[in-house]
Amino acid sequence: MKKCPSCGKDLDDMAAICVGCGHAFSDIKPNDRKANAGEIIIAILFPIIGAILYYVYKKDKPTAAKTLNLVSVIAFLAYILLPILGGIILGVISA
Repeated sequence: MKKCPSCGKDLDDMAAICVGCGHAFSDIKPNDRKANAGEIIIAILFPIIGAILYYVYKKDKPTAAKTLNLVSVIAFLAYILLPILGGIILGVISA
């Protein structure tokens, strides 16, 4: 619950106008939240889906979007770099 700065009346967090005095709020924030574990796991296993979720959540849930974007980029790079490094290491060992 938030309070109206003009009259002090208790208001709902998503209220745009105070029902007591009519004060309009300009600091309305989107319903932001952190990414949940399921979304993070999906972004690790399927980085392209993590990238898609970034664009889906970008406007309404920026914190979750940034997390999913970072996780999907790291997973994508890991999927590319780990086989290359593994091949180099196996090449060095077998030589």
